[in-house]
Formats: sequence, structure tokens, C-alpha cells
Amino acid sequence: MAIRFILALSAATALAAPASPPVSPADAALAKAVAANNCMTGEGAGAAASASKAVLVAGLTPAHMPASSVAEAQAFFDQGLGQLFGFDYDEALKSFRRAAAIDPDCAMCGWGEALALGPYVNSGPVGAAVIAEARAATTRTLASNRLSERDRALAEAVHARHAPGGRQDGVHGDLYADTMTGLVARWPGDDLVAILATEAIMTSQPWDYWKPGGTVPKKRAGTALELVDRVLARSPNDPQAIHLLIHLTEASANPARAAGPAARLEGLAPAAPHMVHMPSHTWYNIGRFDEAIAANQRAVAADESYARKVGDDPKNYGYFNHHTHFILSSATQTGDRTAALAAATALEGAVDPDKVTTSPWLEMRLITALLARSHFLPAAELLALPAPDKRLLRMRLTWHGVRAEAHAMLGDTVSAKTEVRALQAALSQIGYPSQDDRTLAALVERVARGRIAAAEGKPKEALRQYRRAEQVEAGLPYSEPPLWPIPVAVLSGQLRLKQGDNGGAAADFRRALAGRPGSRLASAG
Repeated sequence: MAIRFILALSAATALAAPASPPVSPADAALAKAVAANNCMTGEGAGAAASASKAVLVAGLTPAHMPASSVAEAQAFFDQGLGQLFGFDYDEALKSFRRAAAIDPDCAMCGWGEALALGPYVNSGPVGAAVIAEARAATTRTLASNRLSERDRALAEAVHARHAPGGRQDGVHGDLYADTMTGLVARWPGDDLVAILATEAIMTSQPWDYWKPGGTVPKKRAGTALELVDRVLARSPNDPQAIHLLIHLTEASANPARAAGPAARLEGLAPAAPHMVHMPSHTWYNIGRFDEAIAANQRAVAADESYARKVGDDPKNYGYFNHHTHFILSSATQTGDRTAALAAATALEGAVDPDKVTTSPWLEMRLITALLARSHFLPAAELLALPAPDKRLLRMRLTWHGVRAEAHAMLGDTVSAKTEVRALQAALSQIGYPSQDDRTLAALVERVARGRIAAAEGKPKEALRQYRRAEQVEAGLPYSEPPLWPIPVAVLSGQLRLKQGDNGGAAADFRRALAGRPGSRLASAG
């Protein structure tokens, strides 16, 4: 998966984990390889590092596929399938392996293991060792003479996906998507086949589902939407169909399309943290921020509860960072200072300091917390914030921008301009700054220059800088939630109000609301 401003990867978890005990040296080596090849490692502390034994947990995502005549093995297999649906691939791997240990004749357990080894939409590239392990798992499955025609076709599809020479995240993603779409034609009434085909399509083009404007699907995304709609027409409470519908529509021009199904999802899987969280993707994008906050608070509680049940440390477990990031951004939209700052502190505390220096993605998590602080804290408190690690150049350039704004708000434009120069220097120190790095720097700088111009009594120049910043902001790729917490048009509107230009301010606030429906910062204007 390409790093799209490093933030489009926000909804994520670890790809795979060590096997259930007993843990062999080969399994330990595999887990290490998975971690090394997983760009999302670090979302939370517990799941990625879990070595606990798989246990059955009530209330997870309901799923069923006949795989074993042994009741306990079947229960673990179904749990693993539901965990795949809930993007909890590391725990799914443990469940499938536990099922296989209980029933060595569970042929489709190998198919489940291969799926759990990835990739999926959040995983990023998968390394050769993991691909080989996945292919070995389906080799075991295909050796069985007990497979139904459909199950053999499913296993053959995943086996071909992990053949050597794959170029999409290390696998043959397009081939897999095409094969699964073909299987839908063979079994048109099979919900599971349709769901697997939908996810295969999404993984072949992760987070790239809409042409500009959000009304025309890109590549196979239209087929994915048709398949999800077909499943929901037959099975309105299919949790994975709802999950995928939310992801398929959240960056579209009509995220409300998923609102009805999203409202049902949490009740279908009350103990599955990611499913409890998922409606917030829709709530955020249609301006129901209070509901987004509440859903993520419950998701954090569900993660902690799950961790305790499997014997892991509940602190910052699983998707904690992602859930907390949503709370932070949603609270910022509602103007809830207390909740936003508490979430910023929690997010900063959850980011592993040993990992952040080598992970631009984790660095962006810290940037979002800093930007929230820049909105709520007085200028003097912003200037008192400690400098980031010198190795975090994106964080440092943002920090200099925040300091430039703070100095400007205090009337010290000389110091503000010094901070802008420091911001530019931080960008130049990035060895090979990408377009995304330059976009971030340009946005931070233009906002800072707008503040400086306003402090110097040059409102026209300030509005010009804000307008340029708004143009840069419009070019940011979709991320969940957005990188820039406050629409730049809000700053323009606030400045116009001070100048007595109520009509111009109203236009700015309308523009802000078009990009961030329901934002009370724009509505208050």
C-alpha cells in the first residue's frame, strides 16, 4: 500500500502475531518477520505484541463457515473468520491455528491462516517470509480430499494470490480480485464469497475508491459497492458487508449512504472493538461528532475488555491510537477543549518513543495532537511546549509553525518570522522530501504567514495567505480523521468577522462546512 500522506493508513492494526502456544522457533521467526514487514506496527501496544493463547470470547463479530466436525475447533474457526472481518488479523491467526491444533483434519484452517497473514487494506507490503508461510498454509489445505467445490476454489484463489513474484504488497492482488469476482459469478447467492470478493477488490486498490468529487467509483470499486449492496439486500445485518460499505463510502460525496447500516453494526458485534468503532467513520463524515466520540470511547473499553479476557495488558491495546485519534479530532470539531486535550495527552503517551523516530506514520499521530493543542491552548502555553526530538523533522516543522502562530497572536511578529525560517530549515533537512512533506510544510507555513499578516494589521495579505493555505488543504488526500483539524476557511471567516465583513465571513464558513459538515467551529461563525 502506498503511503498516502502517511495518514490514509489511520485505520489499522498489526498484521499477524505469533502462533498459539506451543510457540516454535519457526513461529517466533515468522512473527518477527511479520512485524518487520508491517508498516502499521505500533497502532497499539497490546495486539501486535500479544503472545497469549487463543481463547473464545463472546460477542465478537458473528461469522460461520463449516470447517470442522469438532465443535470447539469450529468455534475457533468461526471466531477467526469474524476477527478477520474485524481487521484483527493477529488474533485471527491465533484462532485459526488453535482450531487446527484441536482438529488436524480442519483443512480450511490453512486457508484461514493464509488470509490472516495478509495483506489487507491496512497492512502495507507483506514480506517474502510471510508470503511463503501463507502459501504453505494453502498447500496444506489443497492437499485435502474433503473440500467442497466452493471451498477448493476459495483455497486455490488464495494460493495463487501468494505465488512468487507478486507486485502488489508482495502478492498478486489484481489476480486475486479478478478470481474472487469470477467466483461470485459461480456462486451468485453466496454472501461469504461476495464479501471475500469485495475485500479482495478493496485490498487491490486500498483507500483509492473514488474519482475527484466522490461521485464516480474508481477501477473495481463500483463492483465492490454492487457486491456489498447485493449482500445487504439479502442479509441486512451482515456485519462485514456493513463494515466494508462504511469504508467504501466514507470518502465519497455521500457518506450518509452507510448511516442506516452503520447504526446497526455495534449491536451486531458488541465485544469486537473495531466493529464498535466503525460507525464513527460515518458519523464523523456527516457531522455527528458526539456520536463519533461516544463510539470510540466504547471501542477503547472493548479493546481493554478483550485484552483482559485473553490475558494481555489492556493499556493502549489494539486500536487504541486510532480510536483516540478519532476522539481527539471529533472533540476538536465540537469545541470540547477538555476532551480534545485529554485525548491528545493519551495519544502522545501511547506512541512508542522508540518507534516514532523511524515511523512517519506515528510521527503524524503526534502532529495531530500538536495541532489540536494549537487550537485550544493560549499562545503562552504553546510557546512553553517542549521541542520535539530533533530526528522528527515533520513534527519539528509543524512545531515551528505553531510557535510562529503563537508569537504572532502575542504581537511578536519578529519572532514569528524567525520560526517560519526554522520551519523551512526543518523541511530542507528531510533528506528527500516527498510531495506530501512539501504539502504539509506549505500548509503550516501559509497559516503561520496569515497569522503574521493579521498581527501586522494587513488583513488583505492575511486573507490571501489563508486562501493559499486553503488551496493546499484541498489537495490533502483523504485520511481518517483529517490531518488538519480546523478547516482553514474558518480562520478566514473569523478574520472577516473582525473586519465587519459579515457576508464574506458567511461565505467562508459555508465553504468550511462543505468540507467538514457539522463542524461547530464553522457553525458558530
